[in-house]
Amino acid sequence: MPVAVMNAVTKAYPGKVVLDAVDFQVDAGQRIGLVGANGAGKTTLLKILAKEIEADSGEVQLARGSRMGYVRQTDQLGGAHTLEEALLEPFENLLKLHEKMEKVAHEMETASTPELLEEWGDLQHAYESGGGYAFETELKVVAHGLGFGD
Repeated sequence: MPVAVMNAVTKAYPGKVVLDAVDFQVDAGQRIGLVGANGAGKTTLLKILAKEIEADSGEVQLARGSRMGYVRQTDQLGGAHTLEEALLEPFENLLKLHEKMEKVAHEMETASTPELLEEWGDLQHAYESGGGYAFETELKVVAHGLGFGD
């Protein structure tokens, strides 16, 4: 079953076509590697799958309920960053949702208004549907898959 599919995806930047009618498929359970020269379009392909940028043409499909993230290939992981922080980057939106949930929960301790209860419900639904209760397990699976322990 496909998790991600690209059909005839094209992406160009001023003066350079980076992806030209690319067909690409990743099936559930597959492990893949992207290899190519600098400027070949590896990061562009990942950014399109992660919905950080739009393709100029073509079709991109992700399996229902799935989301795509990747650890950026930069030197921003200097001594101040940990592997865990780098692996948490794709879950930034979920972490922000969790922070909002904690804030609303704290507010509900003193005043449980219908508006706060509705906000809590909306936040909780977004967090759950985004995989919020499973992302820590996913983080460990990714770390272990890369050869790192807990």
